[in-house]
Amino acid sequence: MKTLFLKYRWHAAAAVAAITIAIFYYFSQNGGMDTASGAYRQPETAVQSGQTEGGGTDVQNHSTQNTAQTQSSAQTQNAAEIYVDVKGAVKHPGIYKAEADDRVYDLIQEAGGFNENADRNQVNLAQKVKDEMVIEVPKKGEKAASAQTAPAAAGISAPASASSGTAASSEAAAQVNINTADQTQLETLPGIGPSKAAAIIEYREKNGPFQKPEDLKNVSGIGDQTFAKIENSITLQ
Repeated sequence: MKTLFLKYRWHAAAAVAAITIAIFYYFSQNGGMDTASGAYRQPETAVQSGQTEGGGTDVQNHSTQNTAQTQSSAQTQNAAEIYVDVKGAVKHPGIYKAEADDRVYDLIQEAGGFNENADRNQVNLAQKVKDEMVIEVPKKGEKAASAQTAPAAAGISAPASASSGTAASSEAAAQVNINTADQTQLETLPGIGPSKAAAIIEYREKNGPFQKPEDLKNVSGIGDQTFAKIENSITLQ
């Protein structure tokens, strides 16, 4: 037996070497095979398509979006800015920045409030403010004009243009602004006594300025007949 082994030992060694080489070759060629299922697996790349190492593309896109959003917000903010000129009998007259929903009352408070000479009864505190608006608070003893310069708040008269004619100026001067007129001015309207004038002031303080002349009929005590008498004598501006 020993003699037989010695005789074929080189053959056995060659066979073992051949098997070892075959196994090594097999695994070197099939290293990408999934050991569990035998299915070929695509090697994973370190960086996916559309990205640079470190996520550079995503960072750049995110930065661009942020810049666009910032510019859009800035443009919207600039478009919504409102500046109002507060004058007359207030503690600190000047130009003040307002919000879209602010009313005359808010801007007067920004200006320190009324001073001791202010005639607050001639100011429509409920009126909403607009850009380039002028709020002029008259002093006691002064009378605010019935026609206001749009978008002035306290009834500043707008000078009549040369082409409008004397008749048009007289008609405008005779009209009473129901959004800014005080008790005395409202009582100059035909059919409007102290109680109805007070009702008009109370209505606009609760509901804001009149949007159209016909809204006057929503005031208690003012019906179609009364409105017909004063329709040509009132204005909203």
